Amino acid sequence: MRYIAKALVLTLLLSASSSVLAAPSKAGPKLPEELILSDGNIIEVTINGRSTRLEVRPDGMGILTINPPVAAELALKPGMFGFRNYVGSELVTGNSAVHKVDFGSKPESMRVAWANRNVSSVADGVISPASMPYKRVIFQLRSAKAGEKIHRFPLYKTGFLGRGGIGTAIKPLDQKMSVAFSLHRDENMVSAPTGNWLAENFMGAFTGVPRSMLVYYGIERPSRPMTLKQPLAVGDFSLSEIAVRARDYGNADGIVDATAPVADDAAGDWDEIVVIGKKKRDVDLRVTIGRSALQDCSALTYDFDKDEIRLSCAGMT
Repeated sequence: MRYIAKALVLTLLLSASSSVLAAPSKAGPKLPEELILSDGNIIEVTINGRSTRLEVRPDGMGILTINPPVAAELALKPGMFGFRNYVGSELVTGNSAVHKVDFGSKPESMRVAWANRNVSSVADGVISPASMPYKRVIFQLRSAKAGEKIHRFPLYKTGFLGRGGIGTAIKPLDQKMSVAFSLHRDENMVSAPTGNWLAENFMGAFTGVPRSMLVYYGIERPSRPMTLKQPLAVGDFSLSEIAVRARDYGNADGIVDATAPVADDAAGDWDEIVVIGKKKRDVDLRVTIGRSALQDCSALTYDFDKDEIRLSCAGMT
């Protein structure tokens, strides 16, 4: 998703949003240092005194975002800064303003955004773990198994000034790649430019039929499964099956279709991958790891004191 705004606007948004991370006032009850989430990862807060259910997403954007009907019910007035997001070719517009948000300690001033489309189908809005006043946020995925191992990843903020969300980063072939974890989709996912780069460097080919994939704001985009002959390592993870958003921000026409009939000397061989565009052009490499890769993991922890992400897993995919 592309965020279109001036640098000054983003700087002001981030400075306002960060106020929620300050320690709760001594005048109110003290919040626990960690929040443990399960069963849909829903929390309840109050916005301007109104009880509001929020879906906590590890790959959520950096500003608390609510559905437009909730914004209308709260009679929220747009502030100075609006926004425009592209989800593929579809434009999403919205507004934001600073309002009082209470997580159970004391109302704090926090920037709240709302768009012209719903951001969540299961709650009143979406929030990132980094936007909440806890030192640790733990997603309980399933019951722990004997012999689990803790896997650690450095915490990394994506996008301009961290506006894009939180995750980690790796350096395949000395190229920086942002990695986020998603709990609301099964598939591992990349954009078309990242798919082209992986196809060229990790011998990837399409191995399934095209289909639509839910991306954000309820918008579905065309995608196609790609198999990497040389898996991509993310710590101890080994990713070989990835869905490519085939028509977003470029196209993935340069990726070989391994399901198509290949004539003699045709360019459908794993070792002969043609990449669309200039090869030397910098690519914003990003991958989202879905639930299927976390099937052997019992907990996903975001530790903001230690600036690390931890996964407790019995085995790795």
